[in-house]
Amino acid sequence: GKILIKEKVHIKESVLRKLESMQDQYKEYFKIRVTNSLATRLGEIMVHAILPQVEKTEQDDILAHLYIMSASDGVNYKNIIANAFQNKFFTLAIYKIFLEKRNFFYHIVEMGLLTMGVLIQKPRQLKFLYRNAFLAGLLSEIVLSETELWSNPIPGEAQLVEVSNMSSEISKNLGMPDEIVESLSGLVIPGIYAQDVVKEEYDISTLRLHPLLGESFSAEEAEETDAGKIKTQATNPEDYPDVLHSIAEALKIAKFIQQSAFKIPENKDKAEALITMFSYNLEKEIFDRSIAEPMIVKFRKYEKIIKKIKRIAQIEKKCKFPPSAWAYPKPNATQILCQYKVANCPYLTRGWDINVVSPQEALGYIGTPLMPDSYPKCKLEKELDRI
Repeated sequence: GKILIKEKVHIKESVLRKLESMQDQYKEYFKIRVTNSLATRLGEIMVHAILPQVEKTEQDDILAHLYIMSASDGVNYKNIIANAFQNKFFTLAIYKIFLEKRNFFYHIVEMGLLTMGVLIQKPRQLKFLYRNAFLAGLLSEIVLSETELWSNPIPGEAQLVEVSNMSSEISKNLGMPDEIVESLSGLVIPGIYAQDVVKEEYDISTLRLHPLLGESFSAEEAEETDAGKIKTQATNPEDYPDVLHSIAEALKIAKFIQQSAFKIPENKDKAEALITMFSYNLEKEIFDRSIAEPMIVKFRKYEKIIKKIKRIAQIEKKCKFPPSAWAYPKPNATQILCQYKVANCPYLTRGWDINVVSPQEALGYIGTPLMPDSYPKCKLEKELDRI
């Protein structure tokens, strides 16, 4: 009652057609030996699916600014993506997602493109930096592939760390280089989701059941793999600290952008809203300026609003009891309030309290909201007139 096919031999197309014609007459169970050449072909399929995601972006899309509307000084992102699928274990894992979880596939592709897009704005002579940044972004939420959790914002820092750590473990199991594994481990953005949001606790025990967790490729499989393809190429040891820092910072920026995008209404200019949020938090020293600034200067279309929101953040930073000073309303602030009502502050202006009737969110996901209440004004408000 079985149909047997000798292993490790090529099967003629006529045999496959015969088997197809006998469908439902036997239990289909095939084990296919994945050679490096086959893995390369699978990688090419995914590259053809990824590249249009850059080319079809709209004018208000942040990827359009990073890849299309600003020259990337000789960095050929198409070649980088084409050469990213060197590791057959990684290629198979992503190809399975491509086949079965197409929406999630494009979600992680966006994260990969954002992470690489941050870094290609300023050429860095660090071997495999851009390729490994793209791969790190692609893998940063891979543990969520068996769920629908990815389609909503991650609810808090603790969940972000859990997702990052488990995704780091999977990347290690797939034989990815240390700079990818380490950059994903413990990824966190200080202060993200500090405001009161609906907390959807992740069932970590369920995420732990992911098929790629706790399993790495076997020694037997590794022997069948070319030595140079067991691991995606790693950087030079002397450059490792710089590469690790660059990828980790780019991941933070990409994660902030992707998560903040969940909150932007469809009728808004997404790129303007995101770059405004990001510029404000950059001025609050949440991100590495040396990594972020080369990206921001490429958004020339929004230069005026970027300068304005940075200046507002600078004024808030002059607060004697930070972060009590709150420019209100953002981004077109006309006054500055003291959200913690610090009575002994020399900047406090008495007798001119402002009544806030609806909650005001911090710009982006970082910071606490301004709740409805009556707040004293701050003398720093006068500096808003210079903007």
